[in-house]
Amino acid sequence: MLTTPPRRLAAPVPGAEGPIQDHDGRWFVVSSAGPILELLDGGGTREHARTDGGPAGMQVDADNRLWLIDSKLGVLRIDPDGSVEPVVTEQDGRPLKGCNDGALDDDGNLYFTVPDGSGLDARHGRVCCRLLDGTVRTVAEGFAFCNGLAVGPDNRTLIVAETMTRKLIAFDLPEPGVLANRRDFATLPGGNEIGADGIDFDAEGRLVVANYGEGELDVFDADGGLLDRVELPFGEVTNLHLGGPDGRDLILTEHETPGVWKTRWPVPGIRQSRACRPR
Repeated sequence: MLTTPPRRLAAPVPGAEGPIQDHDGRWFVVSSAGPILELLDGGGTREHARTDGGPAGMQVDADNRLWLIDSKLGVLRIDPDGSVEPVVTEQDGRPLKGCNDGALDDDGNLYFTVPDGSGLDARHGRVCCRLLDGTVRTVAEGFAFCNGLAVGPDNRTLIVAETMTRKLIAFDLPEPGVLANRRDFATLPGGNEIGADGIDFDAEGRLVVANYGEGELDVFDADGGLLDRVELPFGEVTNLHLGGPDGRDLILTEHETPGVWKTRWPVPGIRQSRACRPR
């Protein structure tokens, strides 16, 4: 389904993850080495901010602030000038560690995964929500490494990638911070033990999944049916995001080179943060 061959924008970017575009058109990725990097138009990167933690995933809100999910420090907020503010550093009186990725709904509630070393033999991964009033709650648990997640086009569905089972798990979102009707949405093809990492919806409701183990993008329809398997020129694809002037630029991160790549998608992605204004 790609309309142009992928081309590499930057490498090496150790632990490249979390591509996101802000409302000024700037693209950012994280590096597990600590910095948040801005992708430059001519190729390469420059440091935008630094946490000295373990950056893993990002979102952008309606006020053009980056929301950073950090495996060591919790949830941080980064202003357009690069200043960093801790937002969620503990839960129930304990330090918040082992976070991985996040997704904002249309109202600005932030859902984020906390796999925290979970796996097939230790299914203690959980999904948390930081509500607009600052309350943080666990909304689902019992995952074998919950990873990427995405709020559906209708703002009423949440999809969570469970990496070690190769499953995509769906929930209804009847109200902010409440998940219901847990169900299997799809299972990624392939025989690798490691499956989905980052995920993103396009404007036609298709779910595009970074299949880390297979080094490909798997594309599913709104009912979880497999539509396409897109082979990539690199392995260990970690995350993806649709954006650009027409919404069809597809930015990919991967751990093989490691690096950041750009290609084109047939239709736009869902516009980020249409109404969300976290406080």
